[in-house]
Amino acid sequence: MGRILIDPQNIRGLKLRLEGAPAHHILRVLRKKPGDIFEITDGQGRDYEVRLENGAENTLVGAIVREGKEPSHRAQGPSVFQAIPKSQRMDWIIEKAVELGAGTIQPLWTKRSVVIPRSKDMTAKLGRWRRIAGEALAQSGGTRLCAVHAPCSLNEAALQINPSHLTLVAWEKEKSTTLKEVLDRRGIPINIFVGPEGGFAPEEIELLKARGAQTVSLGARTLRSETAPIMILSAILYEQNICPPSPEASAGHPPGSKSDIAPKRSEGG
Repeated sequence: MGRILIDPQNIRGLKLRLEGAPAHHILRVLRKKPGDIFEITDGQGRDYEVRLENGAENTLVGAIVREGKEPSHRAQGPSVFQAIPKSQRMDWIIEKAVELGAGTIQPLWTKRSVVIPRSKDMTAKLGRWRRIAGEALAQSGGTRLCAVHAPCSLNEAALQINPSHLTLVAWEKEKSTTLKEVLDRRGIPINIFVGPEGGFAPEEIELLKARGAQTVSLGARTLRSETAPIMILSAILYEQNICPPSPEASAGHPPGSKSDIAPKRSEGG
């Protein structure tokens, strides 16, 4: 069922009051009745279980019965800097990137971009992208809303790079450094740059490298612009979430524990 994304201002103490679309979804789509439990998130790292007390039309009142908070040590999801592809493919990228844990999404235009956003179209498009991000968060059961920023140029995006972060650039001409090699560096905030259908221009690659970015190969296959960020995010999710290092490995574990007998991953994978 996922969680319903709500405005934190709808919570007062241990009471939830909702109106409009979220209330309609709970009452009419999910068909919740008084006494039923449903889950919500404030998009800021907190989730709640709520017992419906009463609801009518598009208004409801519920009692919070459980509150959960995202661990403070959990790293923010990767930042995706994505050249805007043609058609409606950016919608799909945003939806899937949020489902896979992206923390921010920065749409780009580059030298070889097919799509250059026009300011008169951007208000409606940005609103749609942010709505898609919110729906994807709710569907996937996340608790921290992904920020979708207004499009900018690659030059402007390069200025946002923090040299202490791990910044990855998917580049078809990179032959020596693989994604697997760089993802062994855990616990560092990650930025992902993905170019348009024609790839980044050589001077753009040099610009990103000058800002501390690392070009990486995604393998022998040539991926579409909308496929590459999903592939990278999936790899990050596998490396950092599904198979995190055990607490015993970092703190020192007693003999005979599982960490002593678990097979070790070889350097070559």
